[in-house]
Amino acid sequence: MKNFRFYIKLLIINGTLIILLIEIFSYFFIINNSDVTTRPVFINQPREHYGDYNEIFGAWHIKNSKFRHKKSCFDVDYSFNSFGARDTYRDKDIVSTIVLGDSIVEGYGVDDNYRFSNLLEKRTKIPHLNFGTSGHFGSTQVELLYSKFASKFKHNKIIYIITVTNDFEDDSYEYGKRIFKKRYRPYRIKKSDENFILRYFDTKYLKKEKRSVNFRDILMNYTSTYHVLRYLYSVSLTKRINSVKSNKKIKDYYNQYTEEELDILLYNLKKIAKYSKINNSKLYVFLFPSMKEYYQNINVTNQSKLYLDLKKHAVENNYFVNDLLQNAKNLDKENFKRLFFNCDNHPNKLGHNFIYKHIYDEVYGKK
Repeated sequence: MKNFRFYIKLLIINGTLIILLIEIFSYFFIINNSDVTTRPVFINQPREHYGDYNEIFGAWHIKNSKFRHKKSCFDVDYSFNSFGARDTYRDKDIVSTIVLGDSIVEGYGVDDNYRFSNLLEKRTKIPHLNFGTSGHFGSTQVELLYSKFASKFKHNKIIYIITVTNDFEDDSYEYGKRIFKKRYRPYRIKKSDENFILRYFDTKYLKKEKRSVNFRDILMNYTSTYHVLRYLYSVSLTKRINSVKSNKKIKDYYNQYTEEELDILLYNLKKIAKYSKINNSKLYVFLFPSMKEYYQNINVTNQSKLYLDLKKHAVENNYFVNDLLQNAKNLDKENFKRLFFNCDNHPNKLGHNFIYKHIYDEVYGKK
Protein backbone atom coordinates (compact mmCIF):
# COMPACT_ATOMS: atom_id res chain seq x y z
CA MET A 1 0.00 0.00 0.00
CA LYS A 2 2.84 2.35 0.89
CA ASN A 3 4.54 1.58 -2.42
CA PHE A 4 1.29 2.34 -4.27
CA ARG A 5 0.98 5.74 -2.54
CA PHE A 6 4.61 6.44 -3.27
CA TYR A 7 4.14 5.76 -6.99
CA ILE A 8 0.99 7.89 -7.10
CA LYS A 9 2.84 10.83 -5.50
CA LEU A 10 5.74 10.30 -7.88
CA LEU A 11 3.36 10.25 -10.84
CA ILE A 12 1.69 13.48 -9.66
CA ILE A 13 5.05 15.20 -9.13
CA ASN A 14 6.41 14.10 -12.49
CA GLY A 15 3.16 15.01 -14.22
CA THR A 16 3.22 18.46 -12.67
CA LEU A 17 6.84 18.98 -13.71
CA ILE A 18 6.05 17.92 -17.28
CA ILE A 19 3.08 20.33 -17.43
CA LEU A 20 5.26 23.15 -16.08
CA LEU A 21 8.01 22.40 -18.60
CA ILE A 22 5.47 22.38 -21.46
CA GLU A 23 4.05 25.69 -20.25
CA ILE A 24 7.52 27.25 -19.97
CA PHE A 25 8.39 26.02 -23.45
CA SER A 26 5.09 27.39 -24.81
CA TYR A 27 5.68 30.77 -23.18
CA PHE A 28 9.08 31.17 -24.84
CA PHE A 29 7.75 29.76 -28.11
CA ILE A 30 5.09 32.49 -28.16
CA ILE A 31 7.39 35.40 -27.39
CA ASN A 32 9.92 34.21 -29.98
CA ASN A 33 7.47 33.33 -32.74
CA SER A 34 5.63 36.26 -34.30
CA ASP A 35 3.17 33.91 -36.02
CA VAL A 36 1.57 33.09 -32.66
CA THR A 37 -0.45 36.26 -32.15
CA THR A 38 -2.94 35.42 -29.37
CA ARG A 39 -2.10 35.77 -25.69
CA PRO A 40 -3.43 34.75 -22.24
CA VAL A 41 -5.42 37.55 -20.58
CA PHE A 42 -5.43 36.24 -16.97
CA ILE A 43 -9.11 36.98 -16.37
CA ASN A 44 -12.18 34.73 -16.50
CA GLN A 45 -14.05 35.14 -19.79
CA PRO A 46 -15.31 33.04 -22.75
CA ARG A 47 -12.80 32.14 -25.47
CA GLU A 48 -14.44 34.45 -28.05
CA HIS A 49 -16.28 37.76 -27.76
CA TYR A 50 -18.94 36.51 -30.18
CA GLY A 51 -20.88 33.31 -30.71
CA ASP A 52 -23.79 31.91 -32.70
CA TYR A 53 -26.28 33.25 -30.16
CA ASN A 54 -28.98 34.79 -32.35
CA GLU A 55 -31.54 32.46 -33.90
CA ILE A 56 -32.23 34.88 -36.78
CA PHE A 57 -28.79 36.01 -37.95
CA GLY A 58 -26.38 33.74 -36.07
CA ALA A 59 -23.20 35.42 -34.83
CA TRP A 60 -23.72 38.05 -32.14
CA HIS A 61 -22.50 39.14 -28.70
CA ILE A 62 -23.59 38.43 -25.13
CA LYS A 63 -25.73 41.28 -23.82
CA ASN A 64 -24.28 43.51 -21.07
CA SER A 65 -20.91 41.77 -21.22
CA LYS A 66 -17.25 42.77 -21.40
CA PHE A 67 -14.32 41.11 -23.12
CA ARG A 68 -10.58 41.72 -23.12
CA HIS A 69 -9.09 41.00 -26.55
CA LYS A 70 -5.33 40.56 -26.50
CA LYS A 71 -2.93 39.83 -29.32
CA SER A 72 0.72 40.60 -29.85
CA CYS A 73 -0.14 43.90 -31.61
CA PHE A 74 -3.16 45.08 -29.58
CA ASP A 75 -4.77 44.82 -26.17
CA VAL A 76 -8.28 46.28 -26.05
CA ASP A 77 -11.43 46.00 -23.94
CA TYR A 78 -14.86 45.54 -25.55
CA SER A 79 -18.19 46.44 -23.93
CA PHE A 80 -21.53 45.19 -25.24
CA ASN A 81 -24.80 46.94 -24.46
CA SER A 82 -28.20 45.59 -23.47
CA PHE A 83 -28.97 44.82 -27.14
CA GLY A 84 -25.75 42.85 -27.62
CA ALA A 85 -24.05 45.48 -29.81
CA ARG A 86 -20.53 46.70 -29.18
CA ASP A 87 -21.79 50.13 -28.30
CA THR A 88 -23.09 52.28 -25.48
CA TYR A 89 -26.75 52.17 -24.49
CA ARG A 90 -28.93 53.54 -27.29
CA ASP A 91 -32.43 55.02 -27.20
CA LYS A 92 -34.51 53.48 -29.99
CA ASP A 93 -36.49 56.70 -30.48
CA ILE A 94 -33.59 59.09 -31.17
CA VAL A 95 -32.88 59.65 -34.88
CA SER A 96 -29.55 58.05 -35.70
CA THR A 97 -27.37 56.49 -38.36
CA ILE A 98 -27.27 52.69 -38.45
CA VAL A 99 -23.85 51.15 -39.17
CA LEU A 100 -23.75 47.58 -40.53
CA GLY A 101 -21.05 45.05 -41.39
CA ASP A 102 -18.67 42.46 -40.04
CA SER A 103 -15.63 42.52 -37.73
CA ILE A 104 -14.19 45.62 -39.41
CA VAL A 105 -17.32 47.60 -38.51
CA GLU A 106 -17.32 46.09 -35.01
CA GLY A 107 -13.82 47.49 -34.60
CA TYR A 108 -11.84 44.29 -34.18
CA GLY A 109 -8.75 45.14 -32.13
CA VAL A 110 -9.51 48.88 -32.07
CA ASP A 111 -10.45 50.97 -29.05
CA ASP A 112 -13.93 52.53 -29.20
CA ASN A 113 -12.55 56.06 -29.52
CA TYR A 114 -10.74 55.18 -32.76
CA ARG A 115 -13.51 53.29 -34.57
CA PHE A 116 -14.77 55.03 -37.68
CA SER A 117 -18.37 54.99 -36.38
CA ASN A 118 -17.30 56.76 -33.17
CA LEU A 119 -15.29 59.29 -35.16
CA LEU A 120 -18.32 60.00 -37.35
CA GLU A 121 -20.52 60.40 -34.28
CA LYS A 122 -18.06 62.76 -32.63
CA ARG A 123 -17.85 64.99 -35.71
CA THR A 124 -21.52 65.02 -36.75
CA LYS A 125 -23.08 64.91 -33.24
CA ILE A 126 -25.41 62.25 -34.67
CA PRO A 127 -25.64 58.87 -32.89
CA HIS A 128 -24.02 56.16 -35.01
CA LEU A 129 -25.36 52.82 -33.81
CA ASN A 130 -22.72 50.18 -34.45
CA PHE A 131 -24.27 46.79 -35.30
CA GLY A 132 -21.08 45.23 -36.67
CA THR A 133 -20.02 41.83 -35.45
CA SER A 134 -17.20 39.35 -35.85
CA GLY A 135 -17.90 35.74 -36.67
CA HIS A 136 -17.75 35.51 -40.49
CA PHE A 137 -20.73 37.77 -41.03
CA GLY A 138 -21.90 37.98 -44.67
CA SER A 139 -24.53 40.03 -46.48
CA THR A 140 -27.31 37.52 -45.74
CA GLN A 141 -26.69 37.95 -42.02
CA VAL A 142 -26.41 41.72 -42.38
CA GLU A 143 -29.77 41.86 -44.17
CA LEU A 144 -31.44 39.74 -41.48
CA LEU A 145 -29.86 41.77 -38.68
CA TYR A 146 -31.10 45.01 -40.23
CA SER A 147 -34.62 43.95 -41.28
CA LYS A 148 -35.42 41.99 -38.12
CA PHE A 149 -33.51 43.97 -35.50
CA ALA A 150 -31.61 47.18 -36.27
CA SER A 151 -34.48 48.62 -38.34
CA LYS A 152 -36.48 48.95 -35.09
CA PHE A 153 -34.21 51.85 -34.11
CA LYS A 154 -35.22 55.25 -35.47
CA HIS A 155 -32.79 56.27 -38.21
CA ASN A 156 -32.49 58.21 -41.45
CA LYS A 157 -29.20 56.80 -42.76
CA ILE A 158 -27.61 53.36 -43.07
CA ILE A 159 -23.90 52.85 -43.64
CA TYR A 160 -22.95 49.33 -44.74
CA ILE A 161 -19.32 48.28 -45.19
CA ILE A 162 -18.77 45.30 -47.49
CA THR A 163 -15.50 43.41 -47.17
CA VAL A 164 -15.54 41.83 -50.59
CA THR A 165 -13.83 38.43 -50.41
CA ASN A 166 -15.11 37.75 -46.90
CA ASP A 167 -18.71 38.55 -47.82
CA PHE A 168 -18.74 36.38 -50.93
CA GLU A 169 -17.27 33.45 -49.02
CA ASP A 170 -19.48 34.00 -45.96
CA ASP A 171 -22.57 33.89 -48.20
CA SER A 172 -21.56 30.61 -49.87
CA TYR A 173 -23.48 27.62 -48.56
CA GLU A 174 -21.08 25.13 -50.17
CA TYR A 175 -18.05 26.90 -48.69
CA GLY A 176 -19.75 27.05 -45.29
CA LYS A 177 -20.54 23.33 -45.23
CA ARG A 178 -16.85 22.55 -45.57
CA ILE A 179 -15.32 25.29 -43.41
CA PHE A 180 -18.00 26.10 -40.79
CA LYS A 181 -19.18 22.59 -39.97
CA LYS A 182 -19.85 23.43 -36.32
CA ARG A 183 -21.53 26.80 -36.78
CA TYR A 184 -25.13 28.04 -36.79
CA ARG A 185 -25.40 30.24 -39.88
CA PRO A 186 -28.14 31.43 -42.28
CA TYR A 187 -27.63 31.12 -46.04
CA ARG A 188 -29.65 32.23 -49.04
CA ILE A 189 -29.80 29.60 -51.76
CA LYS A 190 -30.91 30.62 -55.23
CA LYS A 191 -33.65 28.52 -56.81
CA SER A 192 -34.48 30.76 -59.75
CA ASP A 193 -34.49 34.45 -60.66
CA GLU A 194 -35.62 36.43 -57.60
CA ASN A 195 -36.41 33.17 -55.83
CA PHE A 196 -34.19 32.44 -52.85
CA ILE A 197 -34.77 30.16 -49.90
CA LEU A 198 -33.30 30.80 -46.45
CA ARG A 199 -31.52 27.80 -44.98
CA TYR A 200 -29.93 27.53 -41.54
CA PHE A 201 -26.86 25.39 -40.96
CA ASP A 202 -26.38 23.72 -38.52
CA THR A 203 -29.28 24.30 -36.08
CA LYS A 204 -27.82 22.12 -33.33
CA TYR A 205 -24.99 24.63 -32.91
CA LEU A 206 -27.22 27.56 -31.93
CA LYS A 207 -25.75 28.60 -28.59
CA LYS A 208 -27.14 29.98 -25.38
CA GLU A 209 -25.56 33.15 -24.03
CA LYS A 210 -23.18 31.68 -21.48
CA ARG A 211 -21.51 33.71 -18.77
CA SER A 212 -19.75 30.96 -16.87
CA VAL A 213 -16.39 29.73 -18.13
CA ASN A 214 -15.46 26.12 -18.82
CA PHE A 215 -12.16 24.26 -18.69
CA ARG A 216 -11.12 25.28 -22.21
CA ASP A 217 -11.85 28.91 -21.39
CA ILE A 218 -9.59 28.65 -18.35
CA LEU A 219 -6.80 27.13 -20.42
CA MET A 220 -7.05 29.96 -22.94
CA ASN A 221 -7.22 32.68 -20.32
CA TYR A 222 -4.31 31.47 -18.20
CA THR A 223 -1.93 29.26 -20.22
CA SER A 224 0.48 29.80 -23.10
CA THR A 225 0.18 26.12 -24.05
CA TYR A 226 -3.39 26.61 -25.22
CA HIS A 227 -2.32 29.40 -27.59
CA VAL A 228 0.47 27.29 -29.11
CA LEU A 229 -2.01 24.47 -29.74
CA ARG A 230 -4.50 26.98 -31.15
CA TYR A 231 -1.80 28.28 -33.48
CA LEU A 232 -0.99 24.76 -34.70
CA TYR A 233 -4.70 24.17 -35.31
CA SER A 234 -4.99 27.43 -37.27
CA VAL A 235 -2.12 26.30 -39.51
CA SER A 236 -4.01 23.08 -40.20
CA LEU A 237 -7.24 25.03 -40.81
CA THR A 238 -5.51 27.36 -43.26
CA LYS A 239 -4.29 24.36 -45.25
CA ARG A 240 -7.85 22.98 -45.27
CA ILE A 241 -9.28 26.31 -46.47
CA ASN A 242 -6.68 26.53 -49.21
CA SER A 243 -7.51 23.00 -50.32
CA VAL A 244 -11.19 24.00 -50.50
CA LYS A 245 -10.38 26.99 -52.66
CA SER A 246 -7.90 24.88 -54.64
CA ASN A 247 -7.25 27.62 -57.19
CA LYS A 248 -3.83 27.89 -58.79
CA LYS A 249 -4.40 31.64 -58.83
CA ILE A 250 -6.00 33.37 -55.86
CA LYS A 251 -9.46 34.52 -56.84
CA ASP A 252 -10.01 38.28 -57.14
CA TYR A 253 -13.60 38.75 -56.01
CA TYR A 254 -13.53 42.35 -57.17
CA ASN A 255 -13.60 41.00 -60.71
CA GLN A 256 -14.20 37.24 -60.52
CA TYR A 257 -17.46 35.81 -59.23
CA THR A 258 -20.29 33.67 -60.51
CA GLU A 259 -23.71 35.01 -61.42
CA GLU A 260 -25.18 33.19 -58.42
CA GLU A 261 -22.62 34.70 -56.01
CA LEU A 262 -23.43 38.18 -57.27
CA ASP A 263 -27.19 37.55 -57.22
CA ILE A 264 -27.11 36.64 -53.50
CA LEU A 265 -25.36 39.91 -52.68
CA LEU A 266 -27.68 41.95 -54.91
CA TYR A 267 -30.76 40.27 -53.43
CA ASN A 268 -29.65 41.17 -49.90
CA LEU A 269 -28.81 44.74 -50.88
CA LYS A 270 -32.20 45.11 -52.55
CA LYS A 271 -33.94 43.94 -49.38
CA ILE A 272 -31.94 46.33 -47.19
CA ALA A 273 -32.70 49.19 -49.60
CA LYS A 274 -36.39 48.26 -49.54
CA TYR A 275 -36.55 48.31 -45.74
CA SER A 276 -34.53 51.53 -45.62
CA LYS A 277 -37.12 53.19 -47.86
CA ILE A 278 -39.90 51.99 -45.57
CA ASN A 279 -37.99 53.61 -42.69
CA ASN A 280 -37.49 56.84 -44.68
CA SER A 281 -33.74 56.36 -44.60
CA LYS A 282 -30.96 56.35 -47.19
CA LEU A 283 -28.63 53.37 -47.70
CA TYR A 284 -24.92 54.05 -48.27
CA VAL A 285 -22.79 51.05 -49.29
CA PHE A 286 -18.99 51.13 -49.21
CA LEU A 287 -16.55 48.49 -50.43
CA PHE A 288 -13.42 48.23 -48.31
CA PRO A 289 -10.45 46.28 -49.73
CA SER A 290 -8.21 43.88 -47.84
CA MET A 291 -4.46 44.05 -48.39
CA LYS A 292 -4.74 41.08 -50.77
CA GLU A 293 -7.42 42.84 -52.84
CA TYR A 294 -5.39 46.05 -52.88
CA TYR A 295 -2.33 44.24 -54.24
CA GLN A 296 -4.45 42.41 -56.82
CA ASN A 297 -5.85 45.68 -58.19
CA ILE A 298 -3.20 48.32 -57.51
CA ASN A 299 -2.16 48.53 -61.17
CA VAL A 300 -5.69 48.35 -62.57
CA THR A 301 -6.83 51.78 -63.74
CA ASN A 302 -10.46 50.92 -64.49
CA GLN A 303 -13.25 50.52 -61.95
CA SER A 304 -13.75 46.94 -60.84
CA LYS A 305 -16.43 44.73 -62.35
CA LEU A 306 -18.07 44.42 -58.92
CA TYR A 307 -18.34 48.18 -58.47
CA LEU A 308 -19.86 48.61 -61.92
CA ASP A 309 -22.40 45.85 -61.24
CA LEU A 310 -23.29 47.38 -57.86
CA LYS A 311 -23.47 50.88 -59.35
CA LYS A 312 -26.08 49.73 -61.86
CA HIS A 313 -28.02 47.93 -59.15
CA ALA A 314 -27.80 50.97 -56.82
CA VAL A 315 -29.37 53.23 -59.45
CA GLU A 316 -32.20 50.73 -59.95
CA ASN A 317 -32.83 50.35 -56.21
CA ASN A 318 -32.14 53.88 -54.97
CA TYR A 319 -29.06 53.47 -52.80
CA PHE A 320 -25.54 54.88 -52.91
CA VAL A 321 -22.38 52.83 -53.50
CA ASN A 322 -18.72 53.80 -53.35
CA ASP A 323 -15.54 51.74 -53.68
CA LEU A 324 -12.84 52.71 -51.18
CA LEU A 325 -10.38 50.70 -53.26
CA GLN A 326 -10.17 53.70 -55.59
CA ASN A 327 -9.18 55.92 -52.65
CA ALA A 328 -6.71 53.29 -51.44
CA LYS A 329 -4.95 53.31 -54.80
CA ASN A 330 -3.83 56.86 -54.02
CA LEU A 331 -1.62 55.34 -51.31
CA ASP A 332 1.59 53.50 -52.05
CA LYS A 333 2.00 49.94 -50.80
CA GLU A 334 3.78 50.85 -47.58
CA ASN A 335 1.26 53.50 -46.58
CA PHE A 336 -1.66 51.19 -47.32
CA LYS A 337 -0.02 48.42 -45.29
CA ARG A 338 0.19 50.80 -42.32
CA LEU A 339 -3.63 50.87 -42.21
CA PHE A 340 -3.62 47.28 -40.87
CA PHE A 341 -2.34 45.55 -37.74
CA ASN A 342 0.98 43.79 -38.23
CA CYS A 343 -0.29 40.68 -36.41
CA ASP A 344 -3.76 40.63 -37.92
CA ASN A 345 -5.48 41.45 -41.22
CA HIS A 346 -7.96 43.93 -39.70
CA PRO A 347 -7.57 47.71 -40.04
CA ASN A 348 -5.98 49.48 -37.07
CA LYS A 349 -6.81 52.99 -35.87
CA LEU A 350 -5.12 54.47 -38.96
CA GLY A 351 -7.31 52.24 -41.12
CA HIS A 352 -10.44 53.34 -39.28
CA ASN A 353 -9.40 56.96 -39.71
CA PHE A 354 -9.05 56.31 -43.46
CA ILE A 355 -12.55 54.79 -43.58
CA TYR A 356 -14.00 57.62 -41.46
CA LYS A 357 -12.62 60.41 -43.65
CA HIS A 358 -13.91 58.98 -46.92
CA ILE A 359 -17.31 58.01 -45.52
CA TYR A 360 -17.74 61.45 -43.98
CA ASP A 361 -16.98 63.12 -47.31
CA GLU A 362 -19.54 60.99 -49.17
CA VAL A 363 -22.33 60.84 -46.57
CA TYR A 364 -22.09 64.18 -44.76
CA GLY A 365 -19.55 66.38 -46.55
CA LYS A 366 -21.29 66.78 -49.89
CA LYS A 367 -24.19 69.18 -50.21
